[in-house]
Amino acid sequence: MEHTSNETAQSREANVREVGRIAKEELRRLGKDLSVLTKRIGTIKRTLAGMANVFGEQFFSEELLELMGRKNSIRQSGLTSACREALLGAKERLSAADLCDRLRRSHPGLLDRHKNPIASVSTVMHRLVSYGEAREVTKWNRRAWEVAESSTQETE
Repeated sequence: MEHTSNETAQSREANVREVGRIAKEELRRLGKDLSVLTKRIGTIKRTLAGMANVFGEQFFSEELLELMGRKNSIRQSGLTSACREALLGAKERLSAADLCDRLRRSHPGLLDRHKNPIASVSTVMHRLVSYGEAREVTKWNRRAWEVAESSTQETE
């Protein structure tokens, strides 16, 4: 009897390990897919934003403008889209402090709900780097960002 319960426990352990192995592989694959999809979404949004800047938004439906982040439905304008907009409009490398200054001018009140705006902006910028939209550079021996070359080429 004890031999049978020991085999059952070993069988359960093997099943649990197998499910864990499969789940780990799936999570790795999905993580890679998410990264690819996020970059692709960014590319499409930048392309459409460039087209809207050149030809005007009147050619786009309300739904598409919402998907592009140009129209706010229920959500408030987010820090990520504001940072992206500030970076795209910059003619120079921007530090986190530079970005905060620009955001305070262009989006009053946006940074008010952030305990440490420079840290929040830095976090967003690191995310934009991971999306391939920004590139980390140095400005006066400090960390700064500029639009990634692929981002400017895709919207031109």
